[in-house]
This record gives sequence, C-alpha cells and structure tokens, in this order.
Amino acid sequence: DANSTDINFDIAAKNPTHPVVLDKTGATWGPLDARTITERVTAIAKGFMAQGVKPGDRVALLSATRTEWILLDFAIWTAGAVTVPIYETSSGPQIDWICSDSEAVGIIAETSAHRMILDHTDVAGKLAHRWQIDPVDGAPGVIEELIAAGEAISDEEVAARRRGVRADDPAILIYTSGTTGRPKGCMLTHSNLLSEIEAVLS
Repeated sequence: DANSTDINFDIAAKNPTHPVVLDKTGATWGPLDARTITERVTAIAKGFMAQGVKPGDRVALLSATRTEWILLDFAIWTAGAVTVPIYETSSGPQIDWICSDSEAVGIIAETSAHRMILDHTDVAGKLAHRWQIDPVDGAPGVIEELIAAGEAISDEEVAARRRGVRADDPAILIYTSGTTGRPKGCMLTHSNLLSEIEAVLS
C-alpha cells in the first residue's frame, strides 16, 4: 500500500515542524518543515489534477536541482502520475526523444532558455501542457499557476488520488545517457525507491 509520497506525508503527520528541506532565498539558506512541504505539494497536485493530469500519466521535468524540483516531483506522484526527469543540459533532439518515447502529456521547463529549446522540437506541439518554473514577463511560474488552478479541488480528492498509488506502480522513468544509441527509459517503481530509503536508514 506504500508509495514514495509517504516519505514526507508520514513525517508531517508525526512531526510537522521537523525540517526536511533547506531552501535558498537570495544568499540565505533556511529550513522548510514537513508541514510546509506537504501543504505545498498538496496544493500543486491539485493543480495537476485540475489541468487534466491523470493517474499513470507521464510528466517530464527539465530542470537543475532546486527546491521546486522536489515540490513538483512529489506533487506529480501525489496526483498519481509518473515523473520523467530530463537533464537540464539536454539538447533539443534528446528532449524530443524522451518526451516522445515516454509519451509524456506535459513538460515542466526550468528557464526561458529551456523553453526556447523545447519550442524547436517536434514533440512541442503534441504536449498537452508546457509549464515553466521561472516566471517570465509578469506571468506566474508553474508553482503559482498550478496552485491557483487547483483551488476548487478538495483535500479529500487529493488524498484519494495519492492513496491510489501502489508500491509496484511506476514512480520515475529515468533515461540513460544514450552512449550506445538513443537513451533508453529505465522504470523505477515506488517500491524501488522506498527499499533504497529503508536500506540507507538501516
């Protein structure tokens, strides 16, 4: 019955003020606690659901490591979907192939530069959703956009979607470097991730 969203939701239920992420604002690092992360993940997941992301859908995430990556990854899982990470240094043809091969319904690009690369791919016009983490021209970034879009979705709907994800369901499709041809998708299930965590903790 377990899935990877339990990692943070369980901490939030037992010790909501426990810091789980260090976030950098300007030059200052500060802790974000489990309650804050869980509330943001839930609100973002509502946005994915409101915009039509369904259980089992693949959502590509083209970004460097940052707090938003964590929030979006957990929110994708919470909405019942599967994350398809893409290296932020990937070329247009690589992005094109990964999105096409994984049958992604949408992609989250980190910056305007990433968005520009994406716009010149064949797959761009086939994606139902194209979001961007960094705000541009006064428009909200993906976090703010999704939170606003999901305001009508109830906490109970999100909880039901989250609980519908099973341990043996896919969590991530990670694509290889492609040194022997086109990158190949490697599926990791929620149980794969949870077993790694259990091993580290023990």
